[in-house]
Amino acid sequence: MKKCIYFVSNASDCPDGPRLRRDFGFDETGSWRPAAFPQDAQGVIVDDAFLPNPSGLDAAIRFLTAWNGVILLDFERAKTTALSQLAAALAGKEVVVPPAYAACPHSHVLIGPWNGCGSFSRWLRRCQARYGAVVLDGAPLRFQMRPGGKREGWSASLPEQGFPCPGAVCLHRRCKDGAILFWDTQQTLTLRSAAAEAPVVVFQEDWSALPASAPQPGFG
Repeated sequence: MKKCIYFVSNASDCPDGPRLRRDFGFDETGSWRPAAFPQDAQGVIVDDAFLPNPSGLDAAIRFLTAWNGVILLDFERAKTTALSQLAAALAGKEVVVPPAYAACPHSHVLIGPWNGCGSFSRWLRRCQARYGAVVLDGAPLRFQMRPGGKREGWSASLPEQGFPCPGAVCLHRRCKDGAILFWDTQQTLTLRSAAAEAPVVVFQEDWSALPASAPQPGFG
């Protein structure tokens, strides 16, 4: 995979750039969901919302071995024999696997998303040392932390301005109650993606919801 941002969307209004198409996988009976090769995408995302039956597994292998683009196996369940067989059958393809399947043939391992705590570069180096070539789940940051407290999600409006946080590669600002708010803009997420020097996957809906304002001078 090229070292750039891949946008995930089923819509035609996806931002310019490489994209991955989702909704490939199995139905509630275990059959492969009918699908056609996407004409406007560099890759497909295969989920494990339902597990395959034997014929569904065979159909998935036939479809995916005939596909010449990226195959991202977005498996969130505990590792299964059937899905391990699917990954093994794709040996030699450009396949991205989750960490649980890192022992299966693959080209990259999907890591993240980055939680914003500590140093992004050190966290990334640890992941690369463990897995080798990686793809980063580029979910944007939007959380607050109080001194000595836990990371908490933030759903309220964002400040108009923030200050660079070089370690996390995002913006931050202290709230009136003493908590520190951390968040991304399209610019900071682009900067963090560039700093990763690895392919990054971002959902188009998440990207579109980000403020587009640039960070203050001096970032990075």
